[in-house]
Amino acid sequence: MKSIILLALVAVAAAGHHGTVNSMQQVKVKELYDSIVTKDYYPNLRPYGVNGTDATFVTVQLRDVKILNVDETKGLFTFQTYARKSWIDPRLAYNDTTVSYIPIRDCKSLWAPDIFFLDGVESSTFPLSAHHVPRTGRIFPSGRVFYSFRLTQTIHCPAIYTTGVKEITCPVRLGSYGFYTDEVQVAFKEGADYTGVNVVKDVVIPKFTFGGVTTQQTCTTASTTRSADHDHVHSCVQADFKFIRA
Repeated sequence: MKSIILLALVAVAAAGHHGTVNSMQQVKVKELYDSIVTKDYYPNLRPYGVNGTDATFVTVQLRDVKILNVDETKGLFTFQTYARKSWIDPRLAYNDTTVSYIPIRDCKSLWAPDIFFLDGVESSTFPLSAHHVPRTGRIFPSGRVFYSFRLTQTIHCPAIYTTGVKEITCPVRLGSYGFYTDEVQVAFKEGADYTGVNVVKDVVIPKFTFGGVTTQQTCTTASTTRSADHDHVHSCVQADFKFIRA
């Protein structure tokens, strides 16, 4: 009986100690966040560029894309995805080997790129603080910011209207709304184990078969804003979704 009681007390003590450690770590992370996001941090100013450029480099990724519907009558297709974006803000860099990253729930206090879907029916920027969508974010020691959230998006694709064509290609373009290419450059995040756009397997679409997706690091038709002296080009990337009529 004494042995059982002793084991129980040890378990309680261990649990209490673990809770204290977690609480202390949370306080430390909060203090670290407050030390880098100070009153002198101005979120309306973008971070200066890296790798010898003046532009801020932003990577985007659409993970686990699930095609929900292809609407032939309206020329639309809808999908769900985990939309991810990442950039480096040197102002947020910190030097603490005990904190691998600082978790954040939104970017309201930080500068964030204004990435949106150029072909979206309701072209929406990636939400920064919507409470109704699953979201997560992290700030890493280098100042790199990672932000991800769940998104449902409808895209306008005039090619769906075309009759008598078996294979249809629908471009999905993502780019900066307000920054030019010399200010913000957008690229798909790609690597050995992942691609810029990842579609879930065994997609089932009434009247269509999904034929795959290819990505381009530049848009075939860039969004431009004309001024008195010249055109300003906005950086964007493109993913081509292929659908085959049954």
